[in-house]
Amino acid sequence: MKKGTSKILLSIFGVILIVFIFYHTLRPAFSPVSTETAYPVTVSDTIKADGFVIRDEKTVTSDKTGIMVYNVDNGGKVAKGSTIVEYFNSDEDVKLKSEIEQLEEKISQLNELDTQNEILAADLDMISSQIKSNLLNMLNDIDVGNLSKASSYENKLLYLLNQNQLATKRTENYKQQIAEYTDKLKDLKSRYTPGKDQLYSQYSGYFVNSADGYETAVSYDDVKTITVDKINDIKKADVSKNTIGKIVSEHQWYIVTVIDRSQSLDLKLTDTVDVKLPLSTASEIEATVEALNVDRASDKVAVVLSCDNMNPELSLIRKQPIEIVLRNYKGLRVNSKAIRIVDGKKGVYVQLGNIVKFREIEIIYASQGFAVVKSDNSSGQLKIYDEVIVKGKNLGGDTDG
Repeated sequence: MKKGTSKILLSIFGVILIVFIFYHTLRPAFSPVSTETAYPVTVSDTIKADGFVIRDEKTVTSDKTGIMVYNVDNGGKVAKGSTIVEYFNSDEDVKLKSEIEQLEEKISQLNELDTQNEILAADLDMISSQIKSNLLNMLNDIDVGNLSKASSYENKLLYLLNQNQLATKRTENYKQQIAEYTDKLKDLKSRYTPGKDQLYSQYSGYFVNSADGYETAVSYDDVKTITVDKINDIKKADVSKNTIGKIVSEHQWYIVTVIDRSQSLDLKLTDTVDVKLPLSTASEIEATVEALNVDRASDKVAVVLSCDNMNPELSLIRKQPIEIVLRNYKGLRVNSKAIRIVDGKKGVYVQLGNIVKFREIEIIYASQGFAVVKSDNSSGQLKIYDEVIVKGKNLGGDTDG
């Protein structure tokens, strides 16, 4: 009995010993690791500040009476002498005017399609691509709150969908529909009384259907000599009741801001810089450094940036945070915890299936928690989409810092 018990105990001890040896030998291979994919990234070194926009702006006033209807979208382009506003006697006429314009546009589109030569089946891919592109653009404008621009895609999409009908032979022509629309148009016009008065633009540019009181806060002609005190003391004026909007010139416009003198050392006159506008749909613009006016008492600098590009979105901005881009760093994003030093070389461990390899890296930008490293296809270097080990046991080398 005792002899049998001893054999059992020895067997149990042997099993435990084997398990212990295998556990400590194979544990590193089966230890769970945490990885992050090395994705491409662009990081900017910027100066963050509060920007104020100065443009060549002319307010538009009117003492005319009636129901006012704008003939141009907010931020829309106008020519000198074009109609900005119409005045009507009744809401019914305003409604009829809108319906007539929409119907005339539809008839014009269908007439154009009917006069085209036969649309080839080969054109179908291009038409489908344009439909998708316009849909995506419309959804993007809706997403950023640019509803006015989003609505402008309606007629484009309708035209493309009608083209699609012809290309797929679902429709031979639009003669019957044109005739129906024409009859309806005659009925609408018979009940419509045109506007009793119009207001014409005295300038060309972009029309904004409001004024904010800052139009004359800073002299456009003297902007390059603006001081820190002047920027800090910009005040808005009262807007008269008969102001219905303003015309923004297509000419050069400016952004002024105040930054620390130490920050201004990274800027030089005539430098071209990118400026990020995080609160605008025009998210980034190119500008030129026109002036760096130092205020020695406060150790601040008044920065004047000029821009030649004007569009509906830019015509609407006034005061908002800006970021002046000094440098861009493009590379692969790596978690700082993954960076190690092996044999004097800085790098990271990557997981390739069940194999762990050390990849060298060249850091081009470092921030809290991550680094941007050079993307290099050379042998032994970190490559795009490598699975970088952030956490794991028994990795060689020392952590960086």
